[in-house]
Amino acid sequence: MKKKKKAKPPEYRLNIFHASDKETGKRYVTFLVRTMKEFASFNYEIILNVTQRDRTLQVEILGMNAPPMIMGGTGPATGRHNRTGLRGVYTVVVTKLNHEANTFMINVDTDDINIVEAPPDPFILVSADPVIE
Repeated sequence: MKKKKKAKPPEYRLNIFHASDKETGKRYVTFLVRTMKEFASFNYEIILNVTQRDRTLQVEILGMNAPPMIMGGTGPATGRHNRTGLRGVYTVVVTKLNHEANTFMINVDTDDINIVEAPPDPFILVSADPVIE
């Protein structure tokens, strides 16, 4: 009898939410990627490459950078991308360096963002909850 493969715990969180620029008031959708692991030395930055083709957003996690100024800080590594002009249903594909990918479906309207579909046992948990930093 074949053993069932144990699911690995998620490595990242992705919060997708509406936000506004404090100076201009312009609204956008924020994609905030954070590690589940917290770091004690630096506030690491997650390097993201986000591209859009029609109704598909590709979010590539390219690695982490230490901050340019060596200032201590604890917490998860974070990466942020803001995008304007999103409205309707989109497929979001998140890819790690090893080419592992998770695919989600989201629905963006004027006031809300809803997670329509998410994979079982993802390496990145997705949520529409805003994160205040």
